[in-house]
Amino acid sequence: MQTPEQDILNDVFARKQRRRALLPLWIKIFIWIYFIFSGITVIAFVVGLFGLNFKLEEFGLSTQDPTSVTAMILVAINVFKGVVSYSLWNEKSYGVRLAIADAISSIVVCSAVMIYHFSNGDLSLRLELLPLYFYLVKMRRIRKEWESEYVLQEQQEGEVYAPANRTQ
Repeated sequence: MQTPEQDILNDVFARKQRRRALLPLWIKIFIWIYFIFSGITVIAFVVGLFGLNFKLEEFGLSTQDPTSVTAMILVAINVFKGVVSYSLWNEKSYGVRLAIADAISSIVVCSAVMIYHFSNGDLSLRLELLPLYFYLVKMRRIRKEWESEYVLQEQQEGEVYAPANRTQ
């Protein structure tokens, strides 16, 4: 027979598995890609401050100067994507909200770059918009379930661990 503590741990563990299970495989793959890219970007930026040049490019923005405004924007974008990846992978309650903000901001940046290139006479279609759209749609669809799992877990933990609610 299991003790109440084991039941609680099993229940919390099962809930965590369900939350990550809400993410489709392609999003899990991108989570790991951005874990790696955000780490590489930060390392490259720091090394670039010591004189080594490298090329950063994402969403149509590109630079070879690590101290340029474009480089700072790209580093910030990649670090934010790393934070979003961490929060989704570790099933944080705010993970989906951050992912939605990430998708919207990425769509805005990508569209702005596309409009900028078009205004300069260069037709640049950014294919990143397609997976970003599906990413946004998926995150919006799972948001309620993701957050309801968290609310349920918080309520149950509050009932179990709050001294006033113990009846033994």
